[in-house]
Amino acid sequence: MCGIAGIISQNINKDKVKEIANLLSHRGPDDKGFLFLLHNNSIIKTKNLDNFDNSKLALIHRRLSIIDLTESGWQPMSDETNSFFIVFNGEIYNYLEIKKELETKGYTFFSKSDTEVLLKCYIEYKENCLNKLIGMFAFAILDIKNNELFLARDFFGIKPLYYIYKPNLFSFSSEIRPLLTLLNTKKINKQQLYEYLANNLTDYHYNTLIKDINQLESGSFLKVNFTDLNNIKIIKQKYYTPKIEELKDITFQEAKNKIRELFFKNIELHLRSDVPIGTCLSGGIDSSSIVSTIKYLYPNVELHTFSFVVDNFELSEEKYIDIVVKEKNLIGHKVRVKDEELISDIDDLIISQEIPFGSTSIYAQYRVFKLIKENNIKVVLDGQGADEILAGYDGYSYLYILELIKKNKLFQAFNFAYNLSKNPTKKNMFKLALKLIKRKLLFFLYLKNNKNNKNNLNLIPPYLNKEYFKNISFDYLNYFIHHRNDNIYDLVRSELKNTLFITSLPNLLRYEDRNSMRFSIESRVPFLTPEFTEFILSLPINYIISSNGVTKYIFREALKGITPDKILERKDKIGFTPPEKRWLFHMKNYITNLLQTSNLPFFNYSYIKEHYIKNLENLDTLDFTLWRIINTIKWIELFNLQID
Repeated sequence: MCGIAGIISQNINKDKVKEIANLLSHRGPDDKGFLFLLHNNSIIKTKNLDNFDNSKLALIHRRLSIIDLTESGWQPMSDETNSFFIVFNGEIYNYLEIKKELETKGYTFFSKSDTEVLLKCYIEYKENCLNKLIGMFAFAILDIKNNELFLARDFFGIKPLYYIYKPNLFSFSSEIRPLLTLLNTKKINKQQLYEYLANNLTDYHYNTLIKDINQLESGSFLKVNFTDLNNIKIIKQKYYTPKIEELKDITFQEAKNKIRELFFKNIELHLRSDVPIGTCLSGGIDSSSIVSTIKYLYPNVELHTFSFVVDNFELSEEKYIDIVVKEKNLIGHKVRVKDEELISDIDDLIISQEIPFGSTSIYAQYRVFKLIKENNIKVVLDGQGADEILAGYDGYSYLYILELIKKNKLFQAFNFAYNLSKNPTKKNMFKLALKLIKRKLLFFLYLKNNKNNKNNLNLIPPYLNKEYFKNISFDYLNYFIHHRNDNIYDLVRSELKNTLFITSLPNLLRYEDRNSMRFSIESRVPFLTPEFTEFILSLPINYIISSNGVTKYIFREALKGITPDKILERKDKIGFTPPEKRWLFHMKNYITNLLQTSNLPFFNYSYIKEHYIKNLENLDTLDFTLWRIINTIKWIELFNLQID
């Protein structure tokens, strides 16, 4: 796991290269490396910027040493002919298998790193190498002979990759902050600002909240030709979309056995490391199953787990964490967060995340990774992505009811709804959820039937200044409608794909990447491999959600005898859920001052003061939209951003 960056330009400033490398140092504190391509096409590879000369291309690498800790794993790495050079962020878990395949083709290797395997896999197969990989990755490969830079991002977008593209400048980076140093003006993208403030979305699109900074989407690659430095050309292409065809003939037992087999394979691959590995543990099914499978496969391994707990909190999962730690003989670590602590960390949290985020649950995760750092663990496994694959959220159950009704399976729909309503944690949400789904569907129908909806001010939330956003397009909603599966008879599968690639998971992966790398920790997500995901999404929906309304049904059955029964039998869902209302209540003076001194043109301050400031004393009526408002104000202040 590392930080990577690069610049293509007529004249590359030495101080700028140094500044970018320093901004990425938390992603790779173990080592650093630079490559410069001079105008006469000679190459300089160095750790010392004193060797810098006038160049047209620079590659920057900050190293977090995980596999092959020796100098042989140093980057930027080249092949033996010095024709290809790579900077790589991530892990290729099946690198040993690919290495054997390449050796049969005559390739030799000077290191034990997955970086060298990736480089030579690209040399052999070019962009077709991507579909051979199991891993998380963002990398750039320089092809000297063809004046080409090839960049790629993994299937799900686990690892980030941002870029600036202008006719005379191309630059990329693992994070946004280094690219901000290359912009003359740091302006906010009004469209994306609206999507965050209104819809809580930031990562679903190639645009970012900063004008002129884009992100390479998941499962995509980019080719950059710099033969003419005044007319740099790029080609972007999608290389991965999930292949999903319903397996109608597979039995439940066959599917269950296959899931266990694939999950075991994923865990074994994700444990490949030359440094100790720990795990995050929330006490839920996903993280508990990762921990339990590790101990099942390797009973004698010493395994450290890291958990977030809050005292005097009705949604605490501490009792479940303790069950797993005790039964599996783990070394458990807990971080206890006091309600007032968020204030002292809020600036660092916002800077680390780089762009605004959805809720203070991100702080809970931030503190877990800080705890991991304090215990000198460099790699952890986490359960991110399981909810999006296995229908872990409540909304999937309600969509399933609609799907059954649309298929005229009314008895099944009624029976499913009745069983669902018996779940104490979902009883009060049932009628409300149906109303929300109905409203959501009507909203989408409205947009489909009203193509000229740009100036419909009624769709702008009241806490925003309608005049400021009067020319906004409802970009996300149109994008969502265009990309989702319009088959009304397959609502659940369609929504699973949507949350995987558009709404939920892209945001969650960004949060996890920034929080983990803020503390120089590599976080691995073993649920997210194409083979595992595509298999589950191809199963009959009643295998994923049972007739009794049990989500993750087939996965629970597959892990019986491995994960503790008390965990598999859980019907509630908590995760890293913080006492957000309590935290905001303890910040009431901070929030009041922030709102009263703020003067941003896109907020409706009279509404905010009436509906938010006055409600800070009442925890029951506190609206979580408040977090997005104060997060945006602080973000603009900390990054010194400009507003049109």
